[in-house]
Amino acid sequence: MNKRIISGVFACGLLGAAVAQESRNSHGQVLQPSSNERRTEAAFKGNDVQLELGVGDFDVVPAAADKVVITWWGRTASESHAKIDVQGSKVVVSAGSDRHNNADVHFRIELPQRVDIVANAKVGEVKISAFGGSVDADLGVGDLQVAVKSSGPYGSVTASAGVGDVEPGPFGSEAKRTHLVGAKLDFRGSGNRHLKLHVGTGDVKIESGGSGETI
Repeated sequence: MNKRIISGVFACGLLGAAVAQESRNSHGQVLQPSSNERRTEAAFKGNDVQLELGVGDFDVVPAAADKVVITWWGRTASESHAKIDVQGSKVVVSAGSDRHNNADVHFRIELPQRVDIVANAKVGEVKISAFGGSVDADLGVGDLQVAVKSSGPYGSVTASAGVGDVEPGPFGSEAKRTHLVGAKLDFRGSGNRHLKLHVGTGDVKIESGGSGETI
């Protein structure tokens, strides 16, 4: 099976289209695309997406077409990486800062609306908009925010924070405290999708009414 690999070029990064929405980093500061914005994309008609995210702030939003698009910018964008690896019906997206300290980079990752997402992230803020499939997301340190249009399509929802809080959104009024410093949510419904969310240190927030754009 042919494998198509499209990598972001750092030294002479391509200027992308302006991002329509304001994005904010984990400190609430507005991150605007700038002259150092970079972009890479690839066609993708499959259903399974694996995100391997390093250090940075990440917005994961539905794309307008059958493709994967990564746009990234910030003070340390030139010291960051982004790669799209299409493997038949699956795509592996890797992105993040190559710095371990003082990273200042924001990524916008556009995916087909129908996909199932598995995301593993190290450090930062991760926001995932409402998609048509299931979401499994694990973040080491930072805040994880996931949007859903409603609770109806979901049969299983688990969310946990080792040290932090869980906001259950439409899946309950309050998460259970664990070991005084953590929290856990366990919801069962009648749908066929699932959410499985975890943060080691930080907060998990589930929001309802997702319109398909980053909240």
